[in-house]
Formats: sequence, structure tokens, C-alpha cells
Amino acid sequence: MSEGKYRILENLASSIDRLDIEAVEKAVRRATEIGLSPREIIEKGIMKGLEIIGDKYDRREYFLSELLMSAEIANRVMKTLEPQLSAEGRRVRGKVVIGTVQGDLHDIGKNLAASLLKASGFEVHDLGIDVPPEKFVEKIEDVKPNIVGISALLTVVLPMLKKTVEAIEAAGLREQVKIMLGGRAASSEIAEEIGADVYCKDAWEGVKKAIELT
Repeated sequence: MSEGKYRILENLASSIDRLDIEAVEKAVRRATEIGLSPREIIEKGIMKGLEIIGDKYDRREYFLSELLMSAEIANRVMKTLEPQLSAEGRRVRGKVVIGTVQGDLHDIGKNLAASLLKASGFEVHDLGIDVPPEKFVEKIEDVKPNIVGISALLTVVLPMLKKTVEAIEAAGLREQVKIMLGGRAASSEIAEEIGADVYCKDAWEGVKKAIELT
């Protein structure tokens, strides 16, 4: 990579880190003008910026508001790149079905995870909130995802986590997908107990685990 390209991508990543949407859009335009492909822009610019923010979030230098804003900026820029991505054949990192289990109406964490996954190159199918086990099963059969993300914030719905995993197993789909648990009510112990593959303490860890699983 030439020094000029490197500087533009470095500027793009740092602009995302600063949460400066105008600078991000300017850097993307400049990168496009000099002939960088959408894939380079995303993987070496946008993703790098999101990784910096994720690291700062882990160190408690950034908080939920910064994560939400970075996901919004990344998704906004991705939309501007969509025509070029379609033209060159966009490489999708993997497919994810995600939803909050039946009985739970919370969606902030789930929405953030969905946004970050999209910004990271995943095709995301968001089932929303209060999702019964059979709806997870239907969507898995329909889109054949690599990963199923199940969220629960209320402890009273913990039995529904197990029922959802059991429904996926009963449908003969368990070997086809990796199951990730998230939300305040879940834990690594619960994930192991009900037969999920991983537990993610927050949305950014969910993205990192999803990348590892695909």
C-alpha cells in the first residue's frame, strides 16, 4: 500500500475514533477518488476505527454512547458505499439471526449489537423483541445463518433461553449454527448450562466473538 493510501485510511480510522462524521465522509470520498476499493475502505479504515473504539470501550475510556455513535457513523458511511459494493460483489463475513427472547421487551443492547455487526460486514436478520423459540427456528431455516444471537435482560426469562436452544436442537438445526448469548441476565455459566457456544458481556465483544466464529 502506498504511503498516500495508508495516510488516507489512517485518517479515516482516526476520524471514526473521534466520532467526527464530516471528517469520516470526507476521508471516504478521498479514498474513493484515489481508487481505493470499498473493501479496502471498510476493512482497513472503517473496521480499524471501530476496533480502536472497541479497545477504548474495553478500557472504559469510551462508554455506551460512544459505541452507539460509532455504529451509527459506520452504518451511515456503509450506505454511501453500497452501490460500489453491489457492483464489485460485496463479501459478506457471515449471516447472523439476532433477537431478544420471548417475554423480554428490551432492545438497546440487541440493537447496538446488530448495528455493530452490520458495520463489521455481517448480514444481520433482526427478529426484534419478545421472540418465541419457533420464530428463531423459522428464521434459521429460512436464511441459514452462521450465528444466532439471543439476548435476555430480565432474569425471569432465563428459562426461555434454554427453551430457545432446545427448540433449535429439536428442529435438527443445532449443528448448523453457533449460538451466542448476550444481555444482563445471561452469563458464561448459563451459556454452558444450556448448551450455547459463547457468552458476550456486551455488544462489542459480540462482534469480536462473531468474527472468531466465522
